[in-house]
Order: sequence, then structure tokens, then C-alpha cells
Amino acid sequence: MEHHLVNPDAVRKNRTKAVIRKTPPSADNSTPSLFDTQLPSRPFAAPAEKTTISYVFGDATYPRLTGTDVLVHVVNDGAVIWGAGFGKAVRFRWPQAQSQFRKWVKLEARRLRLGEIHVCSISPKFWIVQLIAQHGYGPSTLPRIRYDSLRICLTKLADFMGTTGAVLHMPRIGCGEAGGHWGKIYPLIEETLCAHGIEVVVYALPDNRKRKGGN
Repeated sequence: MEHHLVNPDAVRKNRTKAVIRKTPPSADNSTPSLFDTQLPSRPFAAPAEKTTISYVFGDATYPRLTGTDVLVHVVNDGAVIWGAGFGKAVRFRWPQAQSQFRKWVKLEARRLRLGEIHVCSISPKFWIVQLIAQHGYGPSTLPRIRYDSLRICLTKLADFMGTTGAVLHMPRIGCGEAGGHWGKIYPLIEETLCAHGIEVVVYALPDNRKRKGGN
């Protein structure tokens, strides 16, 4: 079978799907290197069959928007300001997302707990969703990700996605500051999202552009 690397410049505002062909992520968190590219252009229709995770090289803070899109990231249960890793990049790129999250927690502090999600509306067809699946923050000898909480968050996210018909974009969630293992996380994504026909695009930065604190 012939394989091709995805060209990030080929993934534009038309509905885009870069499909990996039977090449799951390796157990050591490495990014798959063999890709096939499909560039369908069609209005949203709820898929009847489950999808597969699509992998592309690129920065998830500059997602390849398709028209109706959701960006998701993991945050912790101890801070209202995203001060490191991908959360920090989101705060700089979309300050209104950070502002909405702070107001949400300020209205009811107990919302900042494992298993909760928060949806920020950036535009009528673009949302950023926080998954509270990291316990605490800062240096730790053990991973701060909580996989059970992540599964709960992803299940809630799937319910939201079902109301939007959007494409879901993400970095390798939970693998930065939270210290999670992608080999444990991607099956949760397949179970809660792909199994319900939700299109998921995962972005990986080239090695020379890795963010401090994770992808």
C-alpha cells in the first residue's frame, strides 16, 4: 500500500479529513509517520458509521477549520488561569476563552472539579472546550492526568458535539502538563467520540517546534 505524508498547506477551509490508514500511535507516544490524505467537500451529515482519528502535522492553535469546528484541551482542577503548555497557548491566541472560563468558575467555584467540561463560544460556528481531567498542577513525580475523569469529560463532549455537527480538533490531549500516555488516551477518544461518528483531528508539532510543557 502506498502512503503519503499529509501536507498541512493542503488542509484548508473546505471540509478536510486527513485519514491515517491502520497505523495506530505507538505505545511510546511517538507520532505516526504514514498518512493518506482525503479532502472531501460536503455539508455536514451525521455519519452512520464510526470514524477513525485523523493525524496531521501542525499547531492545534491554528486548526484547519472546516466551517463548524470545536477545539478541545485538558485543564486542571486547581487553577483558573492557564499558565503553561497548550492552555497557555490558547489563552494567548483566544483571550476571550480564558475570560469566559474565569467567569464560569467565579459564578460557582465548585464547577472547577474533575469530570466537568466548559464550552467557550468564540464565534457562531467555533467553540473551545475545556476538559477538567488533570488533578492539580506543577512538578509532580506522578502523572496528574485522571483517566476516569477524562473518559467522563469525553462522554460529555460527545453529547455537545452531537448538537453541533462539528469537526473536533485537538493536540494530544492530556500528554503535556498532565503527563498522560497517548497509548491510554487515544482508545478513550475512539470509544467515546469516534464510535459515534464524530470526526477527530489530532495535531502534532514537528520536533523542532515542541512547546515547553507539551504539545
